Amino acid sequence: MIGLLKVDLIIFNSFPMRSIFIKLSHLIPFVFFVVINLPLMLHAQAPEGTWLIGLKGGGQYFSFRKDDLLSSFYKAMETNCIHESKYRYGANLSVFFYKRPNQERFAWQNEISYSFRIQGDPIKDYDLMYKSTSYNSDLFYQLNYEYLNISTLAKIYLDYSRQNVVESGIHVILGGQVSLITADDKINLGSTDIDPSTLLNIRSTYRDTYRGLNNISLFGGIGWDGGEDSKLNPLNLDLRYYLGFKDLLETKNANLGGKESLVKASYIELSIGIIFPRFN
Repeated sequence: MIGLLKVDLIIFNSFPMRSIFIKLSHLIPFVFFVVINLPLMLHAQAPEGTWLIGLKGGGQYFSFRKDDLLSSFYKAMETNCIHESKYRYGANLSVFFYKRPNQERFAWQNEISYSFRIQGDPIKDYDLMYKSTSYNSDLFYQLNYEYLNISTLAKIYLDYSRQNVVESGIHVILGGQVSLITADDKINLGSTDIDPSTLLNIRSTYRDTYRGLNNISLFGGIGWDGGEDSKLNPLNLDLRYYLGFKDLLETKNANLGGKESLVKASYIELSIGIIFPRFN
């Protein structure tokens, strides 16, 4: 029996098997989303009501938690240092479709979106800044990961005065999102005292060491859509706050002095969309 266990461990630890297992483990958030979302999608298949579809885009105001991000890059912080983080801008593009059963206050909406950070000068637009006063050096970190997002949400309509228009109005938004990483090595660095060639080598090392991970978020907000009046009022407006619950950064090794820590993120998103003519 022990011999069989050793063989199993050898097979599992072999490069192909380990690689396959890691790839399959990345599908766990997607499977989790399908299990949670399936009942909502089945509910939306009810015969009453109207399907509406739209496209939208918007901006994001994004931030990592500084202390977690800092400990991932620096295991032992020196006393004489300055460090800070700041919010950065991002953007998203998405397609959405929803159905609100007749004369009900609730609607279910599903979305598929692509989100990314706006890449500027890391010295001005950074996720983390670290300055050592002892060595008179600095380093600015910019994490430009990109995601394919799958979301499901409930829309709770507040404006119930127009009984004949059943898919429009102001609504509260509550939902969940699974974000699948599509660009996991997009780290950019900046410095005021490190020469460009050395900085490129450092960036290459960081890209090999730190990789982005899939994420799971909950979000809430408020919105408005034109619904059945889409020919006259085709706009859809959303303001949301997203709170991440999963580690976003994987540390491949400790050569840079970092350690594994739970790096979470949150962001505010404002989007505007257009709703196409309804279909049944």
